[in-house]
Amino acid sequence: MKKSLFLWLIFFLSPFFLKAQDDVMGTPKEAFQRPNYDTIQKMMTENPNLYPSIEARFLRPDFSLTEEEINIFYYGKIFRDDYSPYHSIEWPKNIKQILYSENPKFPKKSLLKKELKNINKALADYPVSLEGYFIKYIICIGLYGDTSEEVESSMYQLLFLLRTIARTGDGTSMGSSIHVTHVSDEHTIMRMMGFSWKKQSLLGNEGQYYDRFELDENENELEELFFNITPCYNALNKLFSE
Repeated sequence: MKKSLFLWLIFFLSPFFLKAQDDVMGTPKEAFQRPNYDTIQKMMTENPNLYPSIEARFLRPDFSLTEEEINIFYYGKIFRDDYSPYHSIEWPKNIKQILYSENPKFPKKSLLKKELKNINKALADYPVSLEGYFIKYIICIGLYGDTSEEVESSMYQLLFLLRTIARTGDGTSMGSSIHVTHVSDEHTIMRMMGFSWKKQSLLGNEGQYYDRFELDENENELEELFFNITPCYNALNKLFSE
């Protein structure tokens, strides 16, 4: 290959992420579809089977899931007992090594099958992991080829989570920050966008909390990126107060 797998993924995934943001860019900040946690919690309380049902369908995956259901799946996780804002899935070494290689060579298929089994188990244990679906997508490319049914399924899971997150904001200010429920999702999104950063700072404003990343030079000429991490902050604060 003439360029690294990472650059190929950026080329493919970035337009999708940007398109989801373009749908609401150029309009007032109020137009961003910020998660309505109160409504999500109310729906989950009134129907205790709602979240488990959506979760099972997403893992399948069920291509008929609506945007509202995927929104509940991602942002409703904060109301589940197993919610962990700092949950992260460890990258398989052989996958991480090829990601930035100019001439990536996938491991033997027997090893890839083992890694796929491990990542599927990790996602079954904790299905809301943007990082996990990114890893799975890469493994499936190496194992089945980029036009296979398996790649299509893993791409669906990855891109529709991305779309849900991207619609919350463009990240150019606190007012239009990108809402995430896991810290690892910040890094995954920035990797997919081809961004690296030199400094990170935590900001608070009117009960909301943000991660501000000062970005290295990039083609988008973007100097900083904001993520709303209020659920992460509140969960951690609650843990330390108990």
